[in-house]
Amino acid sequence: MRQFVDLSRQVTYFYYQHDLGLNLQEHRMVADEEVIHQNRREEEALLVIRRYFGGLAHPERAMCGLGSTPASSTARVELQREILRVRDEIVAWGPQFKVALQEWNQAWQRRRDLEAAATLSLAGFTVSRIQFGTEDASPGALRAEAARQRMVMEHMEGPLQERERIMESRFAAALGMLWWSEQADLNDWLLTRRRDMSAWVTIYEAMAGALPSFRELLTTFFAFQTLGAKFANVDDPSAFLTALQSVVPKMLNLVRQIVATMDGAPYPFTEDGKVVSLNQHLLPTPLPEMPSVSLVSLDAASMRAIGLKMAGNASECIAPYVDDFLTLYHLAFAWLAESAERTETHFLGALNFGSATEILLPDEFTTQRLGMKAKSPDSIAAWKPAPV
Repeated sequence: MRQFVDLSRQVTYFYYQHDLGLNLQEHRMVADEEVIHQNRREEEALLVIRRYFGGLAHPERAMCGLGSTPASSTARVELQREILRVRDEIVAWGPQFKVALQEWNQAWQRRRDLEAAATLSLAGFTVSRIQFGTEDASPGALRAEAARQRMVMEHMEGPLQERERIMESRFAAALGMLWWSEQADLNDWLLTRRRDMSAWVTIYEAMAGALPSFRELLTTFFAFQTLGAKFANVDDPSAFLTALQSVVPKMLNLVRQIVATMDGAPYPFTEDGKVVSLNQHLLPTPLPEMPSVSLVSLDAASMRAIGLKMAGNASECIAPYVDDFLTLYHLAFAWLAESAERTETHFLGALNFGSATEILLPDEFTTQRLGMKAKSPDSIAAWKPAPV
């Protein structure tokens, strides 16, 4: 079924975009059943993450590897004490942390927009400098501002991780309590969870380690999609091909970095029950090889054809990879968060953070994620159509 849907999507997209010359607003066409089931799963995962962490965990950040965790069995009373300590701390500094996480998130959004605008400018499209506050709308000026936004994000990493390390200690303590408790002390739901916990922890740890590279991939992929939305309106194939060459090799290299980071991690939840590597599950086909192109010796038609092939090969491989990675990471994060939440409730009772600690609603996270897929020029506030 999936192969049929993917083939139908590719054929239909190609027909509308290139034979009919329509400027499609969405980068990936999806079947109705894909939208219904995937959106429901995604919304449920984000709700679970938000609920357990009181809205203070960004779904594209990780609560993993920031602090030390017990290497051997720890007494339940010590784990409970740690959970209660962190609960009290979070209520105290949650509102301030919320503001910092919002600023980091906004800097990332602005950087994505700037990188996409720079790519459009490189392709010969008109971009308004006023919306971005840059000296001009050249690719260099836009990317310089994007680099400043990246620096803002990097400077915030230390303070954010300091608080996330505390939240991780509670997260790890709850999961440790589930792992080390006697069977007689757990209910049936928790016992079932404990059987699969080791596999989900392995997946989550492997993917969390690759998140910095994956966030870079999301940023570059957004620029690639935005550029693809304007293919039907390209006047200068040479500039368009140059813009493609600025993002496609970078995307492929980032995927290779992610694959190297997750090397050796298993994925046991296949349909036939056979364990495969996590990389094989997320990337079942090899990455395409990009052609080496000399713009000097090519005419406009050849450059347009090469650009179409380069974009098509990259999109067929990277678009599903981005979707599958993000969906699986959210699923693993939510699975562990729900397990920790139910364990805490079982032994300690539920915790109500209060409205002061809410940061972003699930639909706002979903809007961001869908915005990464959308390749409409309107997704960049500073986009202005080129004069006719």
